[in-house]
Amino acid sequence: MNEKDKPEFKIDLDDGEKVVDKFVIKDNLYEEQGFLSKIKTSIGKIAIIVLLVLCIIGNISLWAAFSSTKDSLTEIFKKIEGIDLKGIKAQIADLESRIEGLKKENEGLKAELAGIKNEMEKIRTAKARPAAPQAQKQNKTAKPKRR
Repeated sequence: MNEKDKPEFKIDLDDGEKVVDKFVIKDNLYEEQGFLSKIKTSIGKIAIIVLLVLCIIGNISLWAAFSSTKDSLTEIFKKIEGIDLKGIKAQIADLESRIEGLKKENEGLKAELAGIKNEMEKIRTAKARPAAPQAQKQNKTAKPKRR
């Protein structure tokens, strides 16, 4: 038997100091500790979770907008069904015929107004002519006679 195989030798090795490898070279000499270091190590997971939450919120808002648009469209269709298009077309035709009648009446009134203006001008010119000879007579009488 060998000396190493003796039970006394094994006990001495087990009771001794544990060998520590002191020649390990560390890449990072400064180890970060605390909240920020934990966040840096799990930033990928946090980004994925935030994106998922934003996608879920976006989908919910789009669904709400879609449903409100759908509701408003159904209301519009109900209003359209209640409208009597034939009655409205008849009213429009009636109003167009009234407009044509009013246009004809307007043209007649314009012609009548032009006639009245012509008569007024004739009356003004007639008043202005007799006044001119009377003014000449007055001017003649106002002049003293020379002897």
